[in-house]
Amino acid sequence: MKRLMKSLLTALIVLAAFELTLVIVFRRGNEETMRKIARWNRRYLNPAMLRMAGRPNWYASSIHHLGRTTGNAHETPVWAHEVPGGFVVPLPYGTAVDWLRNLEAAGAGSMIHKGSVFRLTNPTVIDRRTAFAQLGRRERVRYRIFGVTHFARVEVGEVKTDVLGKTG
Repeated sequence: MKRLMKSLLTALIVLAAFELTLVIVFRRGNEETMRKIARWNRRYLNPAMLRMAGRPNWYASSIHHLGRTTGNAHETPVWAHEVPGGFVVPLPYGTAVDWLRNLEAAGAGSMIHKGSVFRLTNPTVIDRRTAFAQLGRRERVRYRIFGVTHFARVEVGEVKTDVLGKTG
């Protein structure tokens, strides 16, 4: 029992140190470091996240968009917060992320969120104050700690179907 408690405590300390490191990196906003983190996420974390993204009891959603130059279909996991008439998505890597640029170019896309598929329209970049007026206290605290200053606001067309194929 003592060994288990020691292992759990060690894991908790390592996770806390990792989280603190991420906070420092994101708040400093060094472009090269942010690019490296984004590249690592795209290569390793995103494929793992996409296995769960969009499911009813999972925190991440999945945005589906077409490449603006290739026309290829892409899927990107994001934290999306439902707000009246649409969603607010934090942009910790800035406003030049591919999924947002693709949505802006096409004017539309779709997202699986909490088990339902939504048609997304009118993607726009909003500032922190505008986003915070639509988000809950917990989200405001989280994004303030990480230094997120820009967000994407997307409007919702109709709910197409839920993941199980039922129409909405």
